[in-house]
Amino acid sequence: MFQIRIELPFEQAISPSIDTNTMMRTFSLRRTALIWNSRGIAVFPGGMGTINELFEAWVGASDHKVACPIVVIPNSFYRPLLDAIRTVAVLERGTITATDFNLVQRSAHNVDEAVQLLTQPMREKDSGTQFTLREKLIYLRHELGRGITAVSNLLSAAIIMGSRYSICKSDHEIQFIIALAKKLIAETSLSLRLGVDGVIHDMVTECVSDFVPSQGREHNDRIQRILMTEAMGFVDADAYFESRSAHCESLLCNAKAAFFLPADIPTLNVLFALVCEIQTGRRQKMPIFLVGSEYWQPIFNGLCETLKGDYDGQYINHRDVNIMTVIGTTQQDLSYVMKMMS
Repeated sequence: MFQIRIELPFEQAISPSIDTNTMMRTFSLRRTALIWNSRGIAVFPGGMGTINELFEAWVGASDHKVACPIVVIPNSFYRPLLDAIRTVAVLERGTITATDFNLVQRSAHNVDEAVQLLTQPMREKDSGTQFTLREKLIYLRHELGRGITAVSNLLSAAIIMGSRYSICKSDHEIQFIIALAKKLIAETSLSLRLGVDGVIHDMVTECVSDFVPSQGREHNDRIQRILMTEAMGFVDADAYFESRSAHCESLLCNAKAAFFLPADIPTLNVLFALVCEIQTGRRQKMPIFLVGSEYWQPIFNGLCETLKGDYDGQYINHRDVNIMTVIGTTQQDLSYVMKMMS
C-alpha cells in the first residue's frame, strides 16, 4: 500500500500496513501526487482536508484532466453537502452545470457498490502534454516558485473569487462587492486580488478605476490579477497559471482576507483549500466571507450536517466550519465586514 502524507501537528502515526510512505511539504504537491494517474478515486468520510481533496479531484475531472471515476462512500455521509450544492449551484443559480456535478458518483451505499462504480470505464481525457508524476511535480514546483515570487512582490491583499459564469452585473452579490471594493481601497491599505476573470473581474476593476481620480493614481496599483491561462489575451494579469494547484497556492500567498461570491467548482476548490490550511495550522487565520446568504447558507448548513455525522469528534470537528462566515449583501453586512477588517 502506498501512502502520500503531509506533516501536521496532530497527524496519526504511519499505519503498519503501509509499504511505501512519501512525505510532501505542501498540500498542493500532496493533492497532485494523490490523484495523479488514478484508476479510481474513493472518498471516504473525512473533514476539511478530505473535502478539499474531493474538490481537487472534482475540478480536475471538470477540466478533463482526471478521467477516472470519483465515488463518495457511503453516500449518506456526503449527501447533505452535495444535495445543497446541487440545489443552489446547479438548479437555482447555474454556477455549476449538471454535467460537471454528476462527475462525482453519489449512489454507493457500501463497499461492493463503490467497487462497481470505481471499475467503470474511464472518461475521455484531455490529451495535452503527457508528464510522468516526477515531471509533473517538478513542473508544479517551478510554477509555484514563479507564482509565489511574483505575488510576494505585491501588497497584502483581500482575495475575491467566484464563478466565471452565471453571475450578472445586477446581482446583489456583485453590487455588494463593488461597494466593498471602494471601502477597502479608501479605508485600508489592502489591495484587491482577483482570482477570476469575467463579470467579477470587470466590475471590480471598473469601480476601482472610476474611484481612482478622486483618490490618487497610486490606487491603480491596488488591483492584482492572479489568473488561469484561459484568461490570457483577454486580461492583463500579474501572473498566469496553467495549474489549478499553483494558481490556488499563489492566490492565497500573503492574503489577509477572502471573499467568495456564488461559486463554480474551481472556486469551491480554492475555498476548501484555504479552510483546510487554516484548520491544520499551516496558514495564519484570516477572515473568510461567503457573500450572499441565499446562495451560501444552504451550502454552509449542508456542510455542517455532513461534518456532524457519526465521525464527529474522532478525526472530524464540525466546528471547523466557523472558519468561514456567511454574510448577506445589505449595508449592515458591509459595516460588519469593515469592522472585522479594521
